[in-house]
Amino acid sequence: MSCGQESAPDAIAEGMLPLLPAQAEVARRVRENELRQLAFQRELLSRPEKKHSNNVKPIFIANKTTC
Repeated sequence: MSCGQESAPDAIAEGMLPLLPAQAEVARRVRENELRQLAFQRELLSRPEKKHSNNVKPIFIANKTTC
């Protein structure tokens, strides 16, 4: 366990209780966000790589003119 000031997420991760309820709420949201990001990264890494065709041609749309 480290000494000195701790961020709320680090304090909770090390088993310490936050000083204020607001810190606990912030720490919970930070942890949830970190877990969502990790899950998203794992999902991206587990997908097979898609091969894209280099034969893509741009589509041009002509402007209509009235006579």
